[in-house]
Amino acid sequence: MFSKSIDAVRRFMRRCGAGLAVSMTLAAGVAFAAGVVPLDEKGFTEFLARSFAAAMPEYEVNVLALLALGVRADANEPKDAQIFYLQTIYSFCLRNPANCDFAVANHVAQMSAGVKDAKSPVDRSRLRGVVRTKAYVDAIRRKLDGDGEIVAVPLIGDLWAVCMLDLPTAMQVMRPSHLERLNLTRDAAIALCKKNVATELSPLETAARMDKSGKFGILSAGNPYESSRLLFPESWAPLAERMGRHLIVAAPAHDAVLFADDRDAKAVAKMQKRVREIGAKAFRPISPTILTWTPSGWRVARDQGQ
Repeated sequence: MFSKSIDAVRRFMRRCGAGLAVSMTLAAGVAFAAGVVPLDEKGFTEFLARSFAAAMPEYEVNVLALLALGVRADANEPKDAQIFYLQTIYSFCLRNPANCDFAVANHVAQMSAGVKDAKSPVDRSRLRGVVRTKAYVDAIRRKLDGDGEIVAVPLIGDLWAVCMLDLPTAMQVMRPSHLERLNLTRDAAIALCKKNVATELSPLETAARMDKSGKFGILSAGNPYESSRLLFPESWAPLAERMGRHLIVAAPAHDAVLFADDRDAKAVAKMQKRVREIGAKAFRPISPTILTWTPSGWRVARDQGQ
């Protein structure tokens, strides 16, 4: 039974697109029976505080507020030396209670390992470009609270291109201190993040899976960088030409991109339905925003089907 729980955690990590190794020892330390995670904010916060304390015995974990934990390595440090915000994992649990236990085990394992990752050497090969929403960027800015601007630029609509560090067991948003350590300007870092993530993506022409009509398709292979395809509108040109330059796309989750021919009502309706379904179940939802391809880049589609 215990080994099945560990296997399930690992399967869930791959399905979430973690792409990051967490040791069996660490995962085992936070695995628990199904149905034990409370779904009220207070109970959820306290449960995760206990789970993190068990996974990180060398650190002190304190509840700062609902869905916010403070972590410190030394009693002389402030209780909020590091802050774990729990809104994303809590939102997932509310939307997907059946998968909540495995998601929480995965989250605790990754975040605990990520604390140690923060001390790992940083090199340019770890830079990755990802797509996130403005709400995500604003939340990270509030979290940093004067500790420097994150490395990110607007993409289109509510979407931003964000530079991340792909560490062994966690993802970390780039900020000025990383630029200094890597001797990079913001523009150079963003260019390198895009270049590096491009190598993580298989050719769009071979990765796209289309339905029988040839008017609707999806890219979703468990790759945590699938949504990063939006950073490269030029790579969509061949598919757009096949659809008479009537291509629309959406990235409802970090590991899923959907597309359709906007002249086909059935394909558009199918795409809108799947965007809502995937976004509702995703561990890391991105945005329901539908984009239209143009030779000069993306533009927000007028009909969002909401």
